[in-house]
Amino acid sequence: MTDPGDVERRISALEAEVSRIQGELDRARQDAAAARVLATGADRDVSDVRSQLRAQRGLLQALRDTQVEHGDRLDRLERRMTAVELRLGALEDRIAGMDARLTGRIDSLETEMREGFAKTSAGMAHIVTLLERDSDD
Repeated sequence: MTDPGDVERRISALEAEVSRIQGELDRARQDAAAARVLATGADRDVSDVRSQLRAQRGLLQALRDTQVEHGDRLDRLERRMTAVELRLGALEDRIAGMDARLTGRIDSLETEMREGFAKTSAGMAHIVTLLERDSDD
């Protein structure tokens, strides 16, 4: 038969081992609960980051759309400005031509006026001479 002291020692050893295992199991349960809490927090954090990334992606897309719209608008304005510059160049050319013609006409008119004034002056001088001669008689 087995020695009763040996059975008691073995039972005590088993009870000690069961207590140690129970303690490890309790710690493992606590660690698992803490891990679940951490995982839940991490899941929330990942969800928040994803939400922020979606919002930033939407913002970047809106900025891109605005930039494309502004680029199109600038292209249209540039084409209009080019057309305006062409029209202004044509107007400048026309004005320069008109200026040249007017300058020529003004010079011609000045000459005609000088000649006319000279004739008028000569005519008035002749009238004065005639008047003076008639008044002497």
